[in-house]
Amino acid sequence: MIGAGVYDGDVLVVNRAIEARSGDIIVAYVDGGMTVKRLHVTEDAVWLRAENAEYRPIQVTESLHVWAVATHNLHTLCSR
Repeated sequence: MIGAGVYDGDVLVVNRAIEARSGDIIVAYVDGGMTVKRLHVTEDAVWLRAENAEYRPIQVTESLHVWAVATHNLHTLCSR
């Protein structure tokens, strides 16, 4: 999710009470595991995008369980 400013080791603040909308960064359960992706909903399909050119978008063809919507991101500024 580096394209969205989310890096390895960051802490995401999530909200499980709000409904996910297209464009939101979500924590989802898909293919037997949890993942953080940007949700894209079109008339024809639902996609999960990684915001990283090294990963291809995932078209959701089975049920998608949105666990939470990311609302804030915290990252370390100093490693001391």
